[in-house]
Order: sequence, then C-alpha cells, then structure tokens
Amino acid sequence: GGGRVAIFYDTTNLPVANISVRGGSGSGASASGCTIYLKESAETYGSIVLTNGNVVCPLYTPWKSALPIFQKLTLMNRAQLQTISTDNAVFGEVSVESNSILLLDTSTAVQTTVVHITGATLTTNVDRAFPAGTDLQLNGGGTFNMRNNSTLSVGVFDTTNIHAGTIDVQQGSRLDITSNEAIIGGGVTLVKDGSFGENDSLTSLVILNGGIITHSLRRLTGLQLHVIDTLEVKSGGAIDVSGRGLLGGQPSGIGGRGETYNAAGDSIVAGAGATSRQCAGASYGGLGANPASGAVTNPAYGFLEEPRFLGSGGGGNEYFWGGHGGGRVTINTATCIVDGVVRANGGGGSGGFDPSGGGSGGSIWITAGRMFGTGAIEAIGGGANAWTYYSGSGGGGRVAIFYDTTNLPVANISVRGGSGSGASASGGTIYLKDNAQSLGSVIIDNANINCELYTPWRSGLSFIQSLTVIKAGKLEIGTEINVEGPILVTSGGKIGRP
Repeated sequence: GGGRVAIFYDTTNLPVANISVRGGSGSGASASGCTIYLKESAETYGSIVLTNGNVVCPLYTPWKSALPIFQKLTLMNRAQLQTISTDNAVFGEVSVESNSILLLDTSTAVQTTVVHITGATLTTNVDRAFPAGTDLQLNGGGTFNMRNNSTLSVGVFDTTNIHAGTIDVQQGSRLDITSNEAIIGGGVTLVKDGSFGENDSLTSLVILNGGIITHSLRRLTGLQLHVIDTLEVKSGGAIDVSGRGLLGGQPSGIGGRGETYNAAGDSIVAGAGATSRQCAGASYGGLGANPASGAVTNPAYGFLEEPRFLGSGGGGNEYFWGGHGGGRVTINTATCIVDGVVRANGGGGSGGFDPSGGGSGGSIWITAGRMFGTGAIEAIGGGANAWTYYSGSGGGGRVAIFYDTTNLPVANISVRGGSGSGASASGGTIYLKDNAQSLGSVIIDNANINCELYTPWRSGLSFIQSLTVIKAGKLEIGTEINVEGPILVTSGGKIGRP
C-alpha cells in the first residue's frame, strides 16, 4: 500500500498532483493509496488528500489520525475511504473526485457541512443534512447512494446543486427537501425506492430535458410518485422504468426461465420457458410469443383496471439473459403534464445470433385531476433476439389513467407487443376513466404489429363504457362483458377466440 506524506509550509506552489502515495500495481493484485497531509502555518487546521494515482484497487484506505478537525478532505484518482463507527473527524468540506469512493459506514460520526461529488461515488449509511442546499453539489456523472434507512436532508433539490449524476434513494431511506419541490435537471437520474419525506410526497415535481426518474431492478412496489400540485415531465424528460421488472431467464445449458407471478399474484414463480436454443417471450397484459417449439410463455395476469404488477422476464438461452420485464409506475397528482415520456417497456432479448425472449411491458397507473400534454406513455413488450423460429417477443403491459379532464391524445399511449427479429407478441391493455363517470373505456391497440396472438380479457369489471380494438389488436373474451356505449373494431382489429 501507499505511504504517508505530510507537508507543513508558510507558502507553496508545489502542485498536489506532483505528490504520489498510490498503492503498488503490476502483475499481481494492486494495493490502495494513502494520505497526504497539507497544513499552512497561518491556518488552524490542515487538509487531507487521498489519492491512488488512478490505480484500480478494491481495497479501502483506513482512516488513521489523532486530529479531530480538518479544513478539507479530498479523495481523487480512484482513492477509496471507508469511515467506521470509531471515526469522528470533522471536515469543513469534503470533495470526492475522479472515480473515487467514500463510504460512510453505519454509526460513523464523521461530520461535514459541504460535500462536492464530481465523477465519483459517495455512499452513506447514516443521515446527512445540508440546510443550505447548494452545500451539496453533484457533478460530472457522480453518484450519491443512500443506504441503511438513512435520510438525506437538503434545502433545495434542483439545477443549482444537483447538476449531473445519480441520486439513489434505497428502500427505507428518505430524501427530505425543505422546499418540498424537486427539479430533475438534464443528466440527472433519481432512483427512488425510498420516500420523499415523512409522508412520501412533494408539492411539485418537474423533470427537465435529459432528466430521469426510475426505480431499481425488480422492486415489487415500483415507483410511487405522490405530487400534491403538479407533476410535469418536460419534453426530453422521462419517468422511465423500462427493463426494471421481473428478471429474464439466466443463462443456462438447458435454458433459463424468466420470472412471473403465480395466478393469485402474490408469489414470483418460473415463467416464460426456454431451452438452450429456443426462448419464449413473456406475458403480462398481452401474450408473449412462443418460438416454433420447445418453450412456452407464461399466462397473462392482473386486471386491466389495476396495473399493479411488474412485467415478466423472457426466457434466456445458453449464454445470454432473457429480457427483463418492464417496471411499475404509480402516480397520484392534481395535475399531470406529460410532454416527455412515461415509460415501462419490457427489455429486449440479448445475445448476438443466440436466441432469447423479450420481457413483457410493465404497469403505469395514473390518477390525476388534470391530465395534459403531448408526450408519450408506453408499456411496450420487449423485442426478441434472433430468428422467429427460435425466440419470441414480450407481450404488452397495462396502462390505466383516471382523470377529471384530459387533452392527452389516446394515440400517444402505446402498449403494443414486442417485435423485431423474433416472433411478435400481442398488445396489452389501456383503461381510461373519467372520474365523474361510473364506467371507463378499454382500448386494445397493437400498433399494426402482425401477430396472431390474442390479448386475453382479464378484469374485475363486468360493465364498461366503450370498447375499442384497433390496429391489428386482437381481444379474446371468455366471459360476459356489458358495454354501455360504442364498440369499435377497425384497422385489422378482432374480437373472438384464437
């Protein structure tokens, strides 16, 4: 490992970059770097620099100092520092830069009022607070991870402090924003598995061009957004949980089955089938496609009026994963404006010339007073990989929107089945309901995808206002449905039995 350097001075112009304490590297395993201590005679406190000279090493440098207070801590050039419960230093400022990692472990007493993360990672297992929001700066594709039920409290969360990078709020952790408003800027990704404050709500949420909100892979409760006033997705912005649903089949010599739900929807079981050379697409709202032989998709599940499940995973082949299912989005707000995209698409099959099945589309459930915008809402099935004979695409997911008023074009909502180099799948379901009306309307639309599969009718409803089956959508109804208003079947749509 690297050694230690300490320099005490009245004045200096020696570049810190010219001081090296990196760990050794070569034909063997690399070692971690160490510390540089710099103190100007006129200053009360000195500063610490940890650097590893860009040597890639999994080891952390232990914190060792008898001093309680420092002016600044800088991690740079792939340095890695882990503070533990016995570490109680106080820093005026912490800067984590250039692929470095700072891990604040459980019960650590390390304190700082200013943190700048630039192209590096800070993971905290303890609460952190920045009342002056701009004292926390995220730049250059850096990452701030919140773990272990920790709380990050900031005065503001917008383009003045969160410039570019990822904020990952793990389940059980909290992001408390004093202003109770959030702006997700371009180049910023917010992974929200935890909550916004004690009540898990914001007054307003805006996602700018290039900004993204998502949830982590296979999070069963999905992404929950409760916005009291206005949730706005600007053009180029996205709520995107594509490929974040149930897992595709793992690579296996006999093929790996994707994940799905059991008939009751309360357990995860083996789903879309696979062999080493034949992989089925996954089903949710629409049916996933089967290859020519040897592998079969899972049954459709859930109700069209209650999109509350993750999409299922496609079958995996001998070498490559099947596509993961689409994720789950639940939005409750007074006003929802979508000029960008809300997306829960299934992941595509992977693997060059080897076949793998596509994941099914996921769930989007929006309850809004006003539903406006010119953007897109998607729960599209993932495309299969390789030839039709060997692989199937994933079925479409489910979208349900409950509103007081809306001007969002229905044509901008897509739940089509997956298509591509494999067999195409059937579309999912769209359910639209005016809150002032007792009944809602159902739309089956496969965007003119050529597919012989039918979308199964799955609903707890026996009455609906209208039924539309269009653009090569095919609906299989195995129970009595009462349609109070019009039934429209056009543009290649069909109602019947396969």
